Amino acid sequence: MTSSSDSELDWSGAESFVGKNILIEPKVGVEVVEASSIRRQLEVLEMDCPLHFDDKVAKEHGYDGIFAPPHMIQTFQTASLWEPGMDSIWTTDDPHFTVSGTGRAGKINEVPSPGTAGFITDLSVEFLKPLYIGDRVSQVSQTLMTVNPRKTRVGDGCFLTYEYFFENQNGERVGRQVMTAYSYIPYPQEETGAGGGGGNQEESTERVIAPQTNAKIDWSKQRYFEDVNEGDELQDIHYPLTIQRMVIAAGANRDFNAIHHSTVAANRGGAADMYAMNYFHNGMWERSVREYIGLDGTIKQTGPFRMKVFSTVGDTVVVKGKVNRKYQEGGENLVELEMQSVLANKGNVSVGPGPVTVTLPSRG
Repeated sequence: MTSSSDSELDWSGAESFVGKNILIEPKVGVEVVEASSIRRQLEVLEMDCPLHFDDKVAKEHGYDGIFAPPHMIQTFQTASLWEPGMDSIWTTDDPHFTVSGTGRAGKINEVPSPGTAGFITDLSVEFLKPLYIGDRVSQVSQTLMTVNPRKTRVGDGCFLTYEYFFENQNGERVGRQVMTAYSYIPYPQEETGAGGGGGNQEESTERVIAPQTNAKIDWSKQRYFEDVNEGDELQDIHYPLTIQRMVIAAGANRDFNAIHHSTVAANRGGAADMYAMNYFHNGMWERSVREYIGLDGTIKQTGPFRMKVFSTVGDTVVVKGKVNRKYQEGGENLVELEMQSVLANKGNVSVGPGPVTVTLPSRG
């Protein structure tokens, strides 16, 4: 989101937490890594990499077995909504009421915030160890790094940046994440033009862009470090955002915030319509990158990348990438890709550009 001026709200309470780990008790993922959850994620992305569903292939390429797509670290550390013995969590019949994780959510020191709404704006994830079937992910820290009060086009608020670390059931560190959330008070809907019935007020049977069919990948072919040149472009991948796909994505990612599947909830936060979550965008990039690096490449880190505008239902997101640089360091063949998501029907960039760092094998 583009910033315009300093916030008029009091963020001194949040600023007093800078540099502190606010997590008192680890947040334990409600579900272990298992094949059905991986399958649901592959389905919404139409990602057919056999490392994530074919145990034999995964072992042939040096893994202990099938493993979750790296970006799913966020999915498997998600807390439960309800567990046996708890009182009902749906305490109103407002159709747009949203509950948050209340089960194994861990314990945190709440950072004071005058904001009444929020969403993720920036994300960087470092992948340290694969997540295999049976692993359970825990968030073991959450440190507030920066507090940046700003007004944006959707409201008056503040960008809060946190660093997270994740471990598996053996205490092995599996990932590091730096995430920025925008906490804000939305402007009145009439000022943003986002109120009423959502962003697509007039329905049309005519598509703004022609339907696209994404290329099929031959996974028996491997790209090597020597094959790569700076400036090489990745194959475009198209993601039409239908209502059904948004709902499937919410289920696959266990991100049930209503702004991602309810027009009314998104409007209340100042958005034109329901919009794609950062988990979904991260997965879109990962599919594109995996298809480029093949089965013997590895993804080390995605981001930092910024979500500039909402990718709303009815948009078609096109993931584009190119080779920014290639280099060798610490005995690894490293390639930095520059990725971005473009809204084909609107002609603007919604996410990125941002880097994804990968390794590739050598022909030698």
